[in-house]
Amino acid sequence: MKSRIKNKKSPRILSAVLALLLLAIIGWIYIANSSIGITRYQVHSPHIPDPFDHFIIAQVSDLHNKKFGENQEKLMAALQEASPDIIVITGDLIDSRKTDVAAAMDFIRQATFIAPVYYATGNHESRIPEEYAKLESQMIEAGVQVLRDHQAFIEVHPSIESKESKESKESKEQRLQIIGLEDPDFYWYVDGQDAGSAISEKLNRLMEEDSYTILLSHRPELMEAYTEAGVNLAFSGHAHGGQFRIPLIGGIAAPDQGFFPKYSEGMFQQDATTMVVSRGLGNSIFPFRFNNSPELVVVTLKKEG
Repeated sequence: MKSRIKNKKSPRILSAVLALLLLAIIGWIYIANSSIGITRYQVHSPHIPDPFDHFIIAQVSDLHNKKFGENQEKLMAALQEASPDIIVITGDLIDSRKTDVAAAMDFIRQATFIAPVYYATGNHESRIPEEYAKLESQMIEAGVQVLRDHQAFIEVHPSIESKESKESKESKEQRLQIIGLEDPDFYWYVDGQDAGSAISEKLNRLMEEDSYTILLSHRPELMEAYTEAGVNLAFSGHAHGGQFRIPLIGGIAAPDQGFFPKYSEGMFQQDATTMVVSRGLGNSIFPFRFNNSPELVVVTLKKEG
């Protein structure tokens, strides 16, 4: 009789244990997807201009309209903690499936109070031209440098430099050049041009000799083109960290890289080019990440002799 009672209780106990385990996993996934990790890198190079030694760059990528607390309080706290000299945004600020321009601008306006903001487009912006046009107009009005195949310069004392000094080699060596590339989805389906060759042409046209060049480009899989052009430091996203990460293996899959992508997150070095790939902050097709928390990247430039 006792044996039968035990047999009846065993499945119930097992079911209860499995239910608790499932709830624990769901809770862990929720907490992991709601928290923000700050990943810090140092980029060492003799080509970094002297005035920009210890210059701090915060990278926001692939936010996809995700909210971290009321009024993005968690994200803003992380940015404040990073204390950046500039903030760079490498695309997919909004999501084409659940676009919220007002929410994106709420983040943008707060970010501009922390540091100057530089922005390059992602593939999601290309899918919603009307909404993106509205977003871009409001970003420019808020003071964001929107770089769509354009460049900008950061100088030590731009207000006191003369026009002639800006054109000198000495002046070029004392400033940073920032290039932002339009995401290929804006054009390669239209003209049929290969994305890599198109980007190479644009970089050859935009890059300035004798300047330390920082590139904002959504696509990490195009690192070969960045390297061939001689970019010093590239910031990318798009891969979402591989979405699901396996210890010792890495990301499972990434857009335009397929399974087990080479460039899913981290810092990569090829010849004279360093590329930083953010895991991003939001999600798109998949509603959650696994073993892959949202990430704010902070890079410090270090001048080495």
